Amino acid sequence: MTTSQPLELLAPLSGVLLALDQVPDPVFSGRVIGDGLCIDPTSHTLCAPLAGVISNIQDSGHAVSVTADNGVQVLLHIGLDTVNLAGQGFTRLVEEGQRVEAGQPLIEFDADYVALNARSLLTLMLIVSGEPFVPLVAGQALVESGQPLVQVSPGPMPAEVDEEEGNALFSKPVTLPNASGLHARPAAVFAQAAKGFSSSIFLHKQTLSANAKSLVAIMALQTSQGDSVQVSAAGEDAEAAIQALVALLLDGCGETLPVAVEAINEPATPASSASVLRGVCASP
Repeated sequence: MTTSQPLELLAPLSGVLLALDQVPDPVFSGRVIGDGLCIDPTSHTLCAPLAGVISNIQDSGHAVSVTADNGVQVLLHIGLDTVNLAGQGFTRLVEEGQRVEAGQPLIEFDADYVALNARSLLTLMLIVSGEPFVPLVAGQALVESGQPLVQVSPGPMPAEVDEEEGNALFSKPVTLPNASGLHARPAAVFAQAAKGFSSSIFLHKQTLSANAKSLVAIMALQTSQGDSVQVSAAGEDAEAAIQALVALLLDGCGETLPVAVEAINEPATPASSASVLRGVCASP
């Protein structure tokens, strides 16, 4: 078997290079989604760090994945909790399935708007396919868009996962409680849990299916709060997998779920309407 040549990943934008440990989000800093790096941006156009195919771009425009021909898969995520912006401040320049070249613009964003309305503007470049890499820039440094940042050592191409239609067990439909569906953070938690089982596991939304052990595949389902999904599994631990993963979905995959307004505002004892302050749930 011929060994794949090392692959250089370019800086997707200009800014200050930071280690993932400095990202104020345990799923990112804990490398649950994948290892990589972070940039505090000074430019406003996100560019492809490698040549490949757009394997997923979120409708909200805050995240995009590029898969190289040798299987290396990179997730680019602009800001923290930017899914809550519902697409405001982002302009998608490419479509899913489109082939792109290294350095090609993928997403333009209004840095001022995102910085003022999201938790952070920190932008992540994560190697979600898991290949080892070597940093080409040491420590905290100012980098320019298109500058080589890391060298990845591709391994053998991963085998395609085929669902065993005849032997697969299916869960009952589950209504997603997450305010923004299965975006990067809950999708990563779900995929990591699915990897703990030997069975072939899929997540279904209407006529679409995704390998439940792939973060990018789950994100490609473009789920929203209230969507009905099903989990299927084929293998010796299929029943246990479905039971555990359905419970995880109902629990929000680690996200804090909105509490019913009535439960928050209803007084323990009867009170006049003048003494009760009614409200609506803010960001979860």
